Amino acid sequence: MNLVLEKATVNDSDYLACLNKMLIDDGGSINSMNIDELKTRMKQFLLSTYLAYFFVVDGIRIGYALINIERHPFFIRHFYVIKEYRRKGYGTEAFKQITKVLKMTDIDLKVLVQNEIGYKFWISCGLIPYDVTMHYRENR
Repeated sequence: MNLVLEKATVNDSDYLACLNKMLIDDGGSINSMNIDELKTRMKQFLLSTYLAYFFVVDGIRIGYALINIERHPFFIRHFYVIKEYRRKGYGTEAFKQITKVLKMTDIDLKVLVQNEIGYKFWISCGLIPYDVTMHYRENR
């Protein structure tokens, strides 16, 4: 597998925001932030307790992860692979490399209920469900 991790910086916030928008749309999130809002939020994440890594294959950034490294357990806030690169083992390899680089042995993350593919992916990586977060929004 020729996937490598590349640590992102605040200067990468524009592209990270674009990938985040794809994650929001693909995952069925109710997040209505636009690209500019996502850029601002990504900068705030990267200036705080979060690290971001790009997944790079043949020089192409095919996805990313955003991880809160101050939380225990570690919290994977975002994990995304661009559609064309899915089902090729890149997500699994990226997860393995990130856990190794950050020495992550205890991890939490959230998967949207309607994201069955994401849910199955995380199960295949060895995560187990243990919590359900409920949400209510009037006037949907």
